[in-house]
Amino acid sequence: AGAVTQKMDCDKLVREQKKLCVVVMKVPELKGESVSSAKRREEDTEFCFKELGMEQDIVKRCYRAGRLDASKPDYCRPLIIEMKSREDVEYWTNDGRGYKTEGGYWVNPDLCEADRKANFLIRQQRRERLRKSRENRGRD
Repeated sequence: AGAVTQKMDCDKLVREQKKLCVVVMKVPELKGESVSSAKRREEDTEFCFKELGMEQDIVKRCYRAGRLDASKPDYCRPLIIEMKSREDVEYWTNDGRGYKTEGGYWVNPDLCEADRKANFLIRQQRRERLRKSRENRGRD
């Protein structure tokens, strides 16, 4: 029971840290050893303003999750955007459902691992219910 309580407390802390963050996947990033991390951050910040259309006063900072992996040249790390208010996060994630920009990028809430797993299980259960209802309709 103690380990479960500790895990729940950890999830709560991570959830609290991520509540002002959104994540954008498949955003191209500058690569190469000659590119400084400051230049990468500058490019990512410009992406937020120009491609996504975010206003400068709502973005606190943006950064990439994970490390660059030279063995995966086509892989782009997720772009994490930390915003200044919960209202901005809700607006840009369509109240947590995700928002697709005109450029085709999805802006989603940055979830902790426990929330991602819970959402995955919910989607699986929904698919199973839909599959069963289609089967039942086919028998009638």
